[in-house]
Amino acid sequence: MARELFALILALATAGCATQEATFTEVVQRPPPGMASVSITRVAGNYFGALLSASIELNSAKVAELAIGQSHVVSVPPGATVISATMSTISGRYDLHFTAERGKSYRFVVSPRATTAALIGAAVLGGPGAVLGTAAEGNGPLEIRQVQ
Repeated sequence: MARELFALILALATAGCATQEATFTEVVQRPPPGMASVSITRVAGNYFGALLSASIELNSAKVAELAIGQSHVVSVPPGATVISATMSTISGRYDLHFTAERGKSYRFVVSPRATTAALIGAAVLGGPGAVLGTAAEGNGPLEIRQVQ
């Protein structure tokens, strides 16, 4: 009975998500002198996390909580940079490493990993142990991609 109730809640939570396209509004900001600009946009997708915010970190410092369709722009010093995305109730973390160059603007989108829906389905049908292997990989339910 509990499994059926959870499956119903999962179905209701993801209703309408399957038809949303991964689109984003371009947010570009000229970086201040000696810095680089990083724009991060959360896009929609077919997954359970549509009702949850994505926590975004830049070089281990939290910079934003993004709902679907929201963007955040931040300036960073040149050099090695790490953008991370997590969700509070779904374990795992996705890190993207890049080298920021002075005077350049970078755009990234945060979206669900293609396997997120399958992982949630496995958790419903196979119990919590079905998800632990992926969470241990450190990839989490989201992914970050650089866009041109």
